[in-house]
Amino acid sequence: MKKQHIGLVILALLLCSVVISSSAFVVLGATTQLGQATTGTYTDRLLSGMIVGSRFTAPSNGIANSISVYIYNPTSSAINLKCAIYGESANTLIATTQQISVASQFSGWQTLNFASGPSLTSGTSYSLVVSFAGDGCYLYYSSGSALQSWYAYQNYNYNFPNGPYSSFSGYGQSNNVYSIYATLTPSNTESSQASFSDNFDYGNTATLNSNWAWTDSVGPPQACVPTVSGSGFVNRNGIGSLTSATHYSSDYSVGFALTSTVGAWSLLYKDTPNKEYFSTLYMNNQISVTKLPPTGQYLMVGPTICGYHDYDLVSAYIYNDAGTLKWVMFYNDVTYVGTYAISSLGPSIQTNTWYNIQVMVHISASGNGEASMWINGVNVADVTGLSNNIDLGANGELGARFVQIGSFESESNTKAFATTVYVDDVNVSPTFITTSASAPKSTIGFTVLNGGSSYTSPAIILSGGGGSGATAIAHVSNGHIYSVVLTNPGSGYTSTPTANIRDPNPKAQGANIVVTFNEVPNFTPTSSPTATSSSTPTPTDKLLLET
Repeated sequence: MKKQHIGLVILALLLCSVVISSSAFVVLGATTQLGQATTGTYTDRLLSGMIVGSRFTAPSNGIANSISVYIYNPTSSAINLKCAIYGESANTLIATTQQISVASQFSGWQTLNFASGPSLTSGTSYSLVVSFAGDGCYLYYSSGSALQSWYAYQNYNYNFPNGPYSSFSGYGQSNNVYSIYATLTPSNTESSQASFSDNFDYGNTATLNSNWAWTDSVGPPQACVPTVSGSGFVNRNGIGSLTSATHYSSDYSVGFALTSTVGAWSLLYKDTPNKEYFSTLYMNNQISVTKLPPTGQYLMVGPTICGYHDYDLVSAYIYNDAGTLKWVMFYNDVTYVGTYAISSLGPSIQTNTWYNIQVMVHISASGNGEASMWINGVNVADVTGLSNNIDLGANGELGARFVQIGSFESESNTKAFATTVYVDDVNVSPTFITTSASAPKSTIGFTVLNGGSSYTSPAIILSGGGGSGATAIAHVSNGHIYSVVLTNPGSGYTSTPTANIRDPNPKAQGANIVVTFNEVPNFTPTSSPTATSSSTPTPTDKLLLET
């Protein structure tokens, strides 16, 4: 778990604005693949214009950038080639690639790009198909499952009719699995239902253990906890418990009490909803601390987002900098040795005072990752340019996989101290979490339904709605907008503003983003441990973002 904190690099951040630009969810490096990426042991000789392909199930959500196919052209002239994706639910065409020319005597992989990649959904079946203009090319295959492939003999000249393909002339099926695959990059279609919240007001340990459970082994590469599946509190020189004596809202919170021991912890872990790997994940909760760290010492107060082996991808800490208490964002980049990003922003830190903390991580293998942290709605730390692909899953998956709350007395500390951290009102979501105590108190929010393509540095232009001054920034990954976050709430808004995307790239297109407007009362954080938050707002209007 936290043993990777030994030898930490400290980065002091004096941040005054939010600068966010990021990248991608990846599997097997920087992308995930749908299909058969190995060369088959057999060959099929194809007739001109016929359509041939295999059925595959998408391993994750993603946007298809290209299709690659292994072919052999033994003829004396070049042959044109084109690929397509069909959906299995209705046997209908989804998208076609560019057309390319395959040189005479060529043998190997050919990659064909999509002009605008389609969004594919995890667990859904698709057909990847190919068509040639000219007789004599060979397509490689291996033995597959029953009826895994299909073909249509008519000369369609790679026009790829809409379907259903089962009605195509010369339609038939076989057990071949062809050497053809699509390359996916992160999409914005991670389940919008994959959100989790817990206010602990059920007040019994059995329900808490059920809510806070992990169902996969997350042991080595380092001596992390939890090392096996389980549920409930994980303690080392600490103890966690439900409590009604101190709480933020309603009746209960969770207290994580640490003894005066360097490296002590008391924690609760949880799988992400559906045990899904998330390219981008947000988490927030309320915290209150009974004793703050002495000079030069760190105290983890959460929330924390972890990879598969429980390495902390992003977490919140408090640090005593020569008598001045500061908010700190811990994050990992490149290696398992993390970094403390110390901020001079945010509200002053006091004991027995409730603060709302939100953290975000965006995962990338190629220097486009990001970690960010908000305190009471103020962005106090943001680090971009990360290669935070450090914690692969059992099958090579990369993404946020576990969440954690609790307290940890950093092993880099030299002075021990006893304290209790109280946690209440936990929320986890793939999009920015707007609550009455966590986000800027504007009523404007955004949900990305489709990230589009070819975006470089999109500007979000807000107008109307009866107010002024609201600003937002788009997070971009490989040309796709994966989230939009409000950076200034503005004032005076009484209805949904009009929003437009402006991008310097003339090819940028296809983004589909919903703007929401909520009536949210003003909220002032209180130092009382028994303060009651405002109720969660209900969206009153929607408007699709126009490109």
